[in-house]
Formats: sequence, structure tokens, C-alpha cells
Amino acid sequence: MLKLVKWFWRRLTYNELASAIIIIHEVLSNSRSDIELKPNAKPPHYRNFRVDMLRPLIEAPEPKILPPTFDWKKLKAEYEKKTGKPLSIVRRRKGSIQPPSDCI
Repeated sequence: MLKLVKWFWRRLTYNELASAIIIIHEVLSNSRSDIELKPNAKPPHYRNFRVDMLRPLIEAPEPKILPPTFDWKKLKAEYEKKTGKPLSIVRRRKGSIQPPSDCI
């Protein structure tokens, strides 16, 4: 906390610091309602159990619709039909890792 105060004070002139102290005093005396402080609420005791207001699931939720998987052979044929030329081969850089043979 001391480091924060020193950092704050180094960035202000004497007059700005005097104004800041007045504002801090107003906040601490609760005469300023536009600045809220962090509440001092304690966490609940670990043995105090609560019942959730949300009811448990009775039925299984509907399965999510997965996006369609694409077949590379169909995509290649569509590309050739659309552009009228074959898909060019990927030219790899030296030292790059080759994909597995079942992907080619």
C-alpha cells in the first residue's frame, strides 16, 4: 500500500495533492456518494450450505448441432469446377514438418 501512495504522490503537485486529500476525506466521512469503496463483506462460512434456486435437470438437454465436416476431395472438385484449373500444390519451406501420409 505504501508503494501505491508514493507512486500517487510523485505524480501530483502540492496543490493537486491538497485537493486529493480533501476528496479522500469526504469519501471517508461518507459525504460523497459518487465514489464507492470496496465492501468489507466476509465470505460465507464453508459449512453454511445453500439450496440453489435453479431446479435440477430432469431431461437431457438437446444435443448441439455440429457444423458439417468437409470432404477434401469434394472441395477440390468444387474448386476445379468453379475456377476451371486444378488446385496448386503447397510448396513447403526447407525443414518444415510433413503432414501424415493419410492426410495427403
